[in-house]
Amino acid sequence: GQVVHVHCKKEYTNTNVISALKRKLSAPAERNSKNLRSQEVKFNYKTNCLFCGQGDPYQGRKTDFKLNPIMTLDYSSACLKICDKLNSPWSDEVKDRMLFCPDLPAADAVYHKVCSTNFRTGRDVPRIFEQSGSKVKKCGKATRRRKGECF
Repeated sequence: GQVVHVHCKKEYTNTNVISALKRKLSAPAERNSKNLRSQEVKFNYKTNCLFCGQGDPYQGRKTDFKLNPIMTLDYSSACLKICDKLNSPWSDEVKDRMLFCPDLPAADAVYHKVCSTNFRTGRDVPRIFEQSGSKVKKCGKATRRRKGECF
């Protein structure tokens, strides 16, 4: 005969472990479904920034959140050139928005000045305009609770 570890034999013949594995195998696996257009948040060119997709919760009372209108077609063509040059996920998203509506001044499209500057210089979306679901890294020194409890 062959030698089997006592622990392995107990785990292999345990009825609870066997039934748990059977349940796990019989449960339907989660499918990675594609995102549907109907599930996406609707984008409004008049109220949402062309670059970050956020609105102005302060209705123009705070300059950082103030939405500026796009006045010329030259602005949109310059931004499209920047999209091609950057080739990042953010630039792809902005390019899709711009191509969907080719005449941005007629659609009364708006943008945050900070977002426009960050986009044109190749930086990321400003932290104040990041999506609420994304994780924000905390700044500062990490605190150790155990050390503090000792004193």
